[in-house]
Amino acid sequence: ELKRDNDKDAEGFVIESNLDPKRGGSATLILRDGTLKKGSFIVIGKSITPVRYIENSAGQPIDIAHAPSPVKVIGFSEIAGAGARWRSASNKKTAEEIAAEMSQEIAAAKDDSRFENAKVVIPIILKADVSGSLEAIEKELLKLETADAKIKFLIKGVGHISENDIKTAAGSNNPIIIGFNVKVDTTAKDFADQLKLFPQTFKIIYEINPIIV
Repeated sequence: ELKRDNDKDAEGFVIESNLDPKRGGSATLILRDGTLKKGSFIVIGKSITPVRYIENSAGQPIDIAHAPSPVKVIGFSEIAGAGARWRSASNKKTAEEIAAEMSQEIAAAKDDSRFENAKVVIPIILKADVSGSLEAIEKELLKLETADAKIKFLIKGVGHISENDIKTAAGSNNPIIIGFNVKVDTTAKDFADQLKLFPQTFKIIYEINPIIV
C-alpha cells in the first residue's frame, strides 16, 4: 500500500557518495517520496546543499526527478554516509528550518553511554574514498570492541586526510588515524609530523584490523 505524493518536496536516503577533486562532493540518492527539482535545496543533518545539477540513472542531466527514482546530485560541500536520511526544500529559509530540526533529532539520538564502563576508549579518525567503504570499515572495526575496550570515532568521512582531521586527533590521547584508498594532504602531513602523529593508509580493509588490536 505504498503511495507517493509528487506535489511535496522530496525525501529519501543516500545510497553512495564520494568526493571528486574537480566536481566536488556527489551522492547517489533514492527518492522515497515527493519531487526533487533543480534549484531546490537538499538537507542532510545540518548540511544544506543547493541542487544545481541532477543526473538520472542513465547519467543524463535532468531538471526534475520523481519518487522512487535513483538520482545523482553533484555539489555537496560535506559528504554524507550511506543510509543517511535527506529532505529537500524549495527555498533556503525552509531548508534552514529543516536543518535545525534534523540537527536536534541527531543530537537526541546520540548516546555516549556505551563508553561509561569502558576501561579503554580508542579514539579513531577514519577517512575513505567512498561512503560504502567507510561504512564497511566502521562495521569491521566495531567487531573488535570488547566489554572493556570501546572505539570512539572522532571523525568519519569521505576524502583525503586533512589538516582539520589532524587537529581533531591532536585533542585526544593516543589517537589512531586511518585512511582507506585516500592520501594525506601535504599540509596535514607536515602538521602530523610536528605533533608526532602518524596517519596510516591502506588499500585492503582487513589490513586495518591489526593496528587496532
